[in-house]
Amino acid sequence: MSASQPEKRIAVVICEDHASLREGLRLLLETEGDIGVVAEAATGSEAVERVLAARPDVVMMDVSLMGMDGIEATRQLHNQAPGLPVVMLSASHELSTVKAAVEAGAVGYLSKRASGKELRDAVRAAASGQTSFSPEVASAARDRTRPAERRIDDPRAVLTGRETEILQLIARGSSNREIAEALQISVKTVDTHRMHLMTKLDIHDVAGLTRYAIKKGLIE
Repeated sequence: MSASQPEKRIAVVICEDHASLREGLRLLLETEGDIGVVAEAATGSEAVERVLAARPDVVMMDVSLMGMDGIEATRQLHNQAPGLPVVMLSASHELSTVKAAVEAGAVGYLSKRASGKELRDAVRAAASGQTSFSPEVASAARDRTRPAERRIDDPRAVLTGRETEILQLIARGSSNREIAEALQISVKTVDTHRMHLMTKLDIHDVAGLTRYAIKKGLIE
């Protein structure tokens, strides 16, 4: 390996049912040398099997796979390997689909029209414990934030106890690292819980979460 190449590449498994798209994704991801595709899958069942066998750093998962879809495959992977980051790829920006993917355990959701840079940045973000969503998804989520604040009357009916704790700490101004230290969990785990609660409440900024927590009496 030359001195200019990274010592360890981010290992990725691509789960996509079209061979030409898999080939294109591989080329886009590997072009800068810090990401390497270690396995591919064409169906949901293959995705679960090959990801668990390869144990990559990141999984890139098509939502619409044959047989078992990508969301169910992600759910099964999350149950068996909870810390494994999955980034979804889809032509759909429906929030119901995005929510289902996040609830299944995905840490990112990109449009199939994403550029090579967006794809690589999403993989790098996922490998470092961060989330990534395409601008189309983020925009749609922002447009629906305020109605969601009115719609969820009881946060405890939709949030887990841990998510409620994290919401309270976010609303008090704590950073992810401060929350991790307070709850004695990893920053990556905090980020995952934070993403889940934002998706469940359909609120995607700290100011909105703070208003919501105050309105619902979670903090004074």
